[in-house]
Amino acid sequence: MENDFGALTQALAAHALNTRRFDRAVDLFEESAEFEIQQDREDRAAAPYHQLGMIAAEQRDFEAAEKWYRKSLEINERLGDEHGAASTYHQLGIIAQEQRDFEAAEKWYRKSLEIKERLGDEHGAAITYHQLGIIAEEQRDFEAAEKWYRKSLEIKERLDNEHGAAMSLGQLGLLAEVQEDFAQAEKCLDLALLLFGRLNAPAMVEQTERNLARIAKLKEQKTGDDTEE
Repeated sequence: MENDFGALTQALAAHALNTRRFDRAVDLFEESAEFEIQQDREDRAAAPYHQLGMIAAEQRDFEAAEKWYRKSLEINERLGDEHGAASTYHQLGIIAQEQRDFEAAEKWYRKSLEIKERLGDEHGAAITYHQLGIIAEEQRDFEAAEKWYRKSLEIKERLDNEHGAAMSLGQLGLLAEVQEDFAQAEKCLDLALLLFGRLNAPAMVEQTERNLARIAKLKEQKTGDDTEE
C-alpha cells in the first residue's frame, strides 16, 4: 500500500503538471516528497524536489526554483546519484542563465558536463554543450560559441537526433549572421530548414524562413554598401 500510495501521488502530480495545474502539482509533489522521507526513502524524494524546481522555474520564481533544486541536489550528492546530480546541475545552470549570471551558469553547466562525459551520456552532454554555446555567444565569445555548438551538433548527427541537429544548425547560422558571414549563415540555416521540413515542424520552418529572409536582406545591403565604396 505504501508503494502504491507513493506511485499514485507521483502520477497525479505528473498529470496536474502536464495539464498546467501548477498549484495542484506543487501540492502533490510536496506531499510525495514528504511521504518518501517519512518512509525513510530519501532517495525517492529527490525527484519530486526536482520537479518542484522545474515548476517554479516555469513560473519564473527563480529563488524558489533554486531552493527546490538544491534540496534535490543535496540528496543526490549525499547518496552518490551522479546522474541525478548532473541533471540538477544543468537546471541550476539554466536558472543562473535566465538571470544573466553567466559566470554561475557556466560553472553549473561544466559540473553537469563533467559527469555526463564521464558516464558516457552523449545525449545529455550534447544538450549541455549547446547551452555552453549560448552562454559564450551571449558574452560575444564567438569562437568558443562555435566550438560548443559544433560539439553538440556532432553528437546529435551521430545519434540521428534530427531535431537537435536542426536546432544546433540554426544557432550556428545566427552566430554566423552576427559576424556578418552571410554565406555561412545561409548554409547552416538552409540545412536546418531542410531538417525542420522533414520533421513536419511548421513553427520552426516559419522561424527559419524569416531568419533566411532577414539574412538575404542584410547580404543585399552589404553588397550595395561595398559597391558604393
